Amino acid sequence: MSHPPARWRIGVSRCLLGEPVRYDGGHKRNGYVVETLQRHFDLVAFCPELEVGLGVPRPPIRLVRHAQSVRALGVEQPELDVTLPLTRYLDQVRERVAPLVGFILKQGSPSCGLEVALHEAERPIGTTAGLFSGRLRAALPWLPVEEEGRLSDPRLRENFLTRLFVHGRWRDLPDGGLDFATLLAFHRSHKMLLLAHDEACYRRLGRWLATARQLEPGQRAQQYLGQLLQGLERLPTPGSHGNALQHLAGFLKRQLDARQRGELAATIDAYRQGALPWTTPVALLNHHFQHHPHPFALAQHYLRPLPAELLGP
Repeated sequence: MSHPPARWRIGVSRCLLGEPVRYDGGHKRNGYVVETLQRHFDLVAFCPELEVGLGVPRPPIRLVRHAQSVRALGVEQPELDVTLPLTRYLDQVRERVAPLVGFILKQGSPSCGLEVALHEAERPIGTTAGLFSGRLRAALPWLPVEEEGRLSDPRLRENFLTRLFVHGRWRDLPDGGLDFATLLAFHRSHKMLLLAHDEACYRRLGRWLATARQLEPGQRAQQYLGQLLQGLERLPTPGSHGNALQHLAGFLKRQLDARQRGELAATIDAYRQGALPWTTPVALLNHHFQHHPHPFALAQHYLRPLPAELLGP
């Protein structure tokens, strides 16, 4: 099942939950996060600027290149420098971050944004990561992280949610993936999902697993999870989805008659050409596997990646 047996937790910038914690005393409540995702996850609120003591309201800050470093300085009070407390914020909240399966951050925030305007003197010169988000990604590069603005794009949203659910299922493993047999079973159930996202990673991770038994269990589990989640970060295409769909169809070639095989092949091809949504060939595959069960196919989360409410636009 794709539904979590227990509620997984995701970190969320506090202002997205409707709390008035922005520098001007306002908020940026995100209806999708509050009304939809909260039905599936426990939302854990974070606000670096508030929690390091800057208060509400507070002077606005921006990121400025200074020598070889990036500093968080006041927009109207350039003598205000809050670089150090914001840089240290991750150390302050590590215990709260550790159980999370992912993070949703406020777009454009000098502390939380993934791509934030960078200034030199009074002019913008490019973008950089916010001081908290940058440290978060450096410390946990495999952790699913997204900005709330990008969740309005259906492909980006589905990709992020898929990674949240994969990470959550990993967290639910009884031994944390330390037992090699457990790790192999987990990988086996996610093979088609990874193939659809990143075939190169699919092949590379398969080769890595062939020699991974000799690694220390904790190191092995961490390396595996990092490679898997980073591979899933790549957006699938109709072609890569088509490869996964055809691979699964191969398990039915002896069970289906010529008409059924032709219908399935035509449906996959129509999806590749953009004439049908991905859900159509997946539904047809699920239908056939109900009548002709195959252990490998039935274990694939690719055929049931997310709850129906979270799929689609």
